[in-house]
Amino acid sequence: WMSRPLQLEFFGNNRAGEEFFERLAKLRTGGEPKFAALEVYYICLQLGFEGIYKVKGIEQLKALIVDIRAQIEDVRGTPRGQLSDNGVPLEGFAMKVGRNIPYWVILSICLASIVSLFAGFHFVINKQASQSTQRIDNQVEVLTQLSKTNESR
Repeated sequence: WMSRPLQLEFFGNNRAGEEFFERLAKLRTGGEPKFAALEVYYICLQLGFEGIYKVKGIEQLKALIVDIRAQIEDVRGTPRGQLSDNGVPLEGFAMKVGRNIPYWVILSICLASIVSLFAGFHFVINKQASQSTQRIDNQVEVLTQLSKTNESR
């Protein structure tokens, strides 16, 4: 795809990074701008399209984005902070309960969990240590018996 980029395949040229901004400039200055199209260009820029500004510099691109947003807000007003009324989750059981639990209860549960983990790890490690000690003692006993039999010969 490096030798034949999509812009060349679909549009017949390698100037997509420049043409985007040329069309944007025409859209902004030519008579009554079509704000729906201008908003689409703005969204493309917000999603990270850099085009020719990757070479020219990000600061100029950021200034352009601010200008476009101001132009859109002059006509459409300031956008709502929320995209959709359906985007806010319904208040479920966890939300209702979580809001009413005092901090000392949460702290107590966390502390009890930590103590339980410590006790569990302590038990397991002691059990494994005693098994290892027993194996070592058995090996020592076998070695002492072998050394006694070698000395008696």
